[in-house]
Amino acid sequence: MPSMDLTQRVQQKLDSVEIEKGIHIVFACEVGSLAWGKPSLDSDYDVRFIYLYNSKTDKKPAHIETPITTQWDLAGFEASRAIQYVGESNPSMVEWFASPMRYRTSALGEQLGKRLQELFSPERYLCAYRGLFKKLLKKLKNPVIQPKIYLLLLRFLMTCRWTLVQKTIPPFTFRELAHEYLPSSLHSIVTELWALKEQHTKSFVIPHIQRLDEYLLPEIDFILQTIESLKDVIVAPHSPQEVLNLKDFLIGSEVWKECSTYGHKTQD
Repeated sequence: MPSMDLTQRVQQKLDSVEIEKGIHIVFACEVGSLAWGKPSLDSDYDVRFIYLYNSKTDKKPAHIETPITTQWDLAGFEASRAIQYVGESNPSMVEWFASPMRYRTSALGEQLGKRLQELFSPERYLCAYRGLFKKLLKKLKNPVIQPKIYLLLLRFLMTCRWTLVQKTIPPFTFRELAHEYLPSSLHSIVTELWALKEQHTKSFVIPHIQRLDEYLLPEIDFILQTIESLKDVIVAPHSPQEVLNLKDFLIGSEVWKECSTYGHKTQD
């Protein structure tokens, strides 16, 4: 659970976003290093949220990002877009609802989380990791590397391994994933990486760890090949009708109507 002081700061920030953007936030969580329990010296608040628009708001984009500062990184999806991503087993939605640090929730947020569990597709979820791996692989080719990049790659790998084997939504925390899928030969290296991450700022870099590189590269190649084979099984995300059914279910539910009574509604 987040501390009272932390929660108050985040709540005040969310309140200001609601006023500035003309929205009502129905779900908010932490997804960064603070949620991992292993922040760097200069870690910011990585807050993600789902919102409904005030009926009087003129411009209604489906995605909101506030300017990133040294302390804050806030972004969110309008509820209709969040519903679409829930139907697609989008990794962002999976991570948000798995986060152990929730700042706000509501009956609508709880319903979305429940439907995410019911509609979860391991194949669709895994296919979204292709781009994430390729992005981080570019950083792995640099002559020096941030400890966080190593930890992210390991977390992505363990997440994919969990999903392939268990076929369920993977846990959020690194510790739970490592208990099942981190080789014991890498435990001491990972412990050192966490220590370095906590003791330094995010920009801190180290030389490559050969033993870790030798483990990561073939593992990533295997996961990417597996994901590539899944593309033949998955023609598209959930059909538009399935997404519409989910949207109709939520819009017709009492929790959506309850939110609407506060003068908020979603995009058509």
